[in-house]
Amino acid sequence: MKSHEERKFIVSESRLMSLFASCPICASPADAEIVEVLGTLVKVSHRCTDESCAFSQMWFSQPFVGRKMAVGNLLLSASILLSGNCFMISSIHAIELKKGRPTGRKPLSLLSDLDKSFVKHVKFLRLFAHWHTYEEL
Repeated sequence: MKSHEERKFIVSESRLMSLFASCPICASPADAEIVEVLGTLVKVSHRCTDESCAFSQMWFSQPFVGRKMAVGNLLLSASILLSGNCFMISSIHAIELKKGRPTGRKPLSLLSDLDKSFVKHVKFLRLFAHWHTYEEL
C-alpha cells in the first residue's frame, strides 16, 4: 500500500510508549525513549532489558520520501497549501511590520525551521505536480 493511501491516526505519547513496554522477541520488559520529534515524525529507541536477548531497534512513526522527508510532514504541508490558507505569508508580514521593516524585505530570513520545511515541501510538491503532468502526456 502506498503511504499516502494509508490511514493516519493521532496518538497520545503515553499510549504510543505503552506499545514499547515489552520486547517483541522474548516478551521481557523493554526500555524505550523518544529520541527525536521532527514535525509529525517520532523516532523511538527500543531495547530489551534481558541481557540474553539482543533485541534493539530504532522505530520511526512514518515512512520517508527519499531518505530525509517524512511522509506525514509532507502531507501536512500539502494539506495547508491545498487548503488555500495563507497563514504563513500573513505571519511573515506581521513579523516584518512589528520589526518596523517594509513587508517586501527578506521575509524568508524570518522563517522558523518548520516554516523552512514547509517551503521545501511546497517546492517538492510543485516539482512532483509538474512531473506527474509530464508523465501523463
